[in-house]
Amino acid sequence: MQPQPSQNTNDSKSPDLQSINAIQDSVSRINEAVEKEDVEGVLREMRSGKSSSTIQERACVGIWKMTRNEDTLAKFGKGGAIELILEAMKNHSGFHGVQMHGSGALRNLAEDDDNYAKIRSSNAVELIRLAMQNHSSKVLLRRYCEDALARIV
Repeated sequence: MQPQPSQNTNDSKSPDLQSINAIQDSVSRINEAVEKEDVEGVLREMRSGKSSSTIQERACVGIWKMTRNEDTLAKFGKGGAIELILEAMKNHSGFHGVQMHGSGALRNLAEDDDNYAKIRSSNAVELIRLAMQNHSSKVLLRRYCEDALARIV
């Protein structure tokens, strides 16, 4: 399944031009990090852009893409990706792109045994089910969530 952009245009607050530019710059850095398979680069942007649903969504897409490569699964798990994704899903519950791509990223991360154990012992299942409930009209989100639950539960 290919990640689909949600076209989030809203962030936590109505952004000014400087904020929009900062978000665009961060998204560009995420995209560059994904191209280079720079795990820490993606996580750094995710940590620094916690208040932006756009940054969180794009970081989740990056993690989703990069975790199809076995080498990066453990790196993301050890780097704190699971906790960052769960935090993003909790803090941006109204943004379906964060929920959809966060669920997809968690599904892929769960392919690693250590990551699976972390995800199972977290509130991931609860957050994924809540995403399905809150965004019940979003068919693709539902599919990502169902795939994640099938792997995690």
